[in-house]
Amino acid sequence: MGTARQVTWSALDGLQGLLDLPRGDAPYPLVVHPHGGPVGAYQDGWIGRDLHTTTPVARGYAVFRPNLRGSAGYPADT
Repeated sequence: MGTARQVTWSALDGLQGLLDLPRGDAPYPLVVHPHGGPVGAYQDGWIGRDLHTTTPVARGYAVFRPNLRGSAGYPADT
């Protein structure tokens, strides 16, 4: 269906999330899907279990799933 990759971006404490990309050539429209908290975290794994991710990816959208401050997996290096 697509690919998932871990992404990080610059901040004093480091931030991390997952970017799910559809097949085909970029550019893609983007959906941002933040999770509820406070202790949940997106982890790299099979995206087929989450219809909020697989449905947009199957329709050609990229889905960004950030792990927010306070998430179980935050910061990325722990």
